[in-house]
Amino acid sequence: MDSKISLSIFKGLVSYVIGYLDEEYVYATENIIKKGEGVTIEFKESMSKIGKPDIIKTICAFLNTRGGTILLGINDASRVVGIKVGSLKEIDNYKQSIIQLIRDKVGAPFTTNIHFNTEKIDNKILLRINCIPSGVPAILEDNGLQFFYMRSGPANIQAPNIKEVISYYKKRFESVKN
Repeated sequence: MDSKISLSIFKGLVSYVIGYLDEEYVYATENIIKKGEGVTIEFKESMSKIGKPDIIKTICAFLNTRGGTILLGINDASRVVGIKVGSLKEIDNYKQSIIQLIRDKVGAPFTTNIHFNTEKIDNKILLRINCIPSGVPAILEDNGLQFFYMRSGPANIQAPNIKEVISYYKKRFESVKN
């Protein structure tokens, strides 16, 4: 078979597979939306500056628990509202600002546990932030104070004292090592 024909067939197959996977990923996101918020799912309606601290707390809670997914552009009633952006560059800037906040307030190694996807559902743009659970505690540092968050149901819970952090640490992180 001619190499040009082989390459053309290969490109067609790759294009088909990528299209299929994109459809499957959107289908998975739609199922997440139907399922609603929980231990591993959080919805945020917008990317406002007020929301960034909440997103970082949620990321820390996911890192410290079982991981999870934040869907930006979904309201608390599980309705797709989309994120208001002028361009894809604006979304990239937002992703970079989240990574920078994690680097500054939690630590650079934790940035490798965060992955972003931009999706379109009902002609509205969503930003999906996937968080892989960490093997070590993620401590949020803010204004000289340190905070430990964990996930319980659809809520981020801040450990109120060092005793609870140590107890959770033993249960969650030391069991991972053994």
